Amino acid sequence: MPGPLGRGVLSGTAPDPFAPADRAARLALARGYPYPAPDGSYTWADGRVAAFDPRPRAGRTAVLAVGSNRSPQQLARKYVGWPSGTVIPAEAVTVVDGDIVYSAHLTRYGSLPALLAQAAGVTVATLVLWLDDAQLARMHETEGAANYAFAALPAGRVRDGAGRPLDAVHAYLGRRGAFAPDGQPIALAAVPAAGRIWPALDQAAALERARRHAAPDLTLDDFIDAAATHPDHRRRFTDALARAALPAAP
Repeated sequence: MPGPLGRGVLSGTAPDPFAPADRAARLALARGYPYPAPDGSYTWADGRVAAFDPRPRAGRTAVLAVGSNRSPQQLARKYVGWPSGTVIPAEAVTVVDGDIVYSAHLTRYGSLPALLAQAAGVTVATLVLWLDDAQLARMHETEGAANYAFAALPAGRVRDGAGRPLDAVHAYLGRRGAFAPDGQPIALAAVPAAGRIWPALDQAAALERARRHAAPDLTLDDFIDAAATHPDHRRRFTDALARAALPAAP
């Protein structure tokens, strides 16, 4: 995993937080997605969760946290090794006419990740991360251009805690489409939404659906571990998931 641009690079001997050496730890990392997140706004400061402070938002880019980026645990993995003083405001928001669903690909650590999909009448609760230029460059590295395209969302789609539209919110939009083994997307049960129109599953259940579709001859643990440890297997599994994908406009 590349080190953060211009802000302290991981030592070549430092363990990769996305590639645990222990199989049990790899399985736990994959199954834990999208990881626990506070119910409301917070500030991620040097790896700690603190009370939300809106002041550092000035001059930063607003980035919608669709899946694991909502979680302090994932931010700690993505910004491991960064120097003291690293602060990321995470502001609670809602997205109107949209839901957060599973993407038709697997991460390099074996999870089925998320994307934003249009869903008329649905309001989903998530967070906006306010990132400075260096933090944004690092986030780009971790998202992967093959899977996501960074773009601005239409005006009015994202609203703050008082219901006011937030201007110039960006998001990583899924390139792979929504995993839809039954002809409809599957929402992330861990992300709350009002008026949800699609079934929702937790990560373990969603991975089981992916396994049945992409590698029915494997156990779930072997499927996860193969995706996390063998890029060729992960690509083959993702190719199979693509055959059950639906376009997912944000």
